[in-house]
Amino acid sequence: GSTRFNHNQTCVLVAVNGPKEVESKKEQVSEAVVEVTFKPRSGLPGPKEKEMEAILRQTLESVILLSMHPRTAISVIFQVLVDDGSVLAACINGAYVALMDAGIPLRLQVTSVTCAISADGVLLLDPVKSEEALAASCVTVGINSVDGGVVCTHCSGPLPEESLFQCIAAATEGAKTVLAFVRMTFEKQLEKNALR
Repeated sequence: GSTRFNHNQTCVLVAVNGPKEVESKKEQVSEAVVEVTFKPRSGLPGPKEKEMEAILRQTLESVILLSMHPRTAISVIFQVLVDDGSVLAACINGAYVALMDAGIPLRLQVTSVTCAISADGVLLLDPVKSEEALAASCVTVGINSVDGGVVCTHCSGPLPEESLFQCIAAATEGAKTVLAFVRMTFEKQLEKNALR
């Protein structure tokens, strides 16, 4: 399965391959292994890309029903085409769509939103790159769209506890909009496929 996910001007491609055969040294007897590759817009992957891979791997391991495919690997590849902020949220949302497209069984529905807190304390939802650069802190929150629980958070910059809870509340509401968009897109795709 694959998708091209646009989030404001940010654009990522996400491809899912698997379940497939896994190298014997990585094989796990009771569940599938999630392999994540994050490719930057240009150049070779560096420490930032390795950090993104780790965040995305941990998030996807909590979302995918890994026990359904023991001794296999599920490979998820992310390619950033345009980076105009909220890249992690775009990747999580794109991964959810690509996993659904690939027919991979999931434990939950996850959608993600990035919040930025400006230097004067104003909360910005889905900030662009210039807003992220000026922000005192940025938080990406992955929300379980079934029960509203938090699946993952990633913060850069100092963030008071009260601001974190404000970001989670705003992200929970924003995630509902993202999920509605994803559902509408899938419905249109199903209608289009039914007409063929």
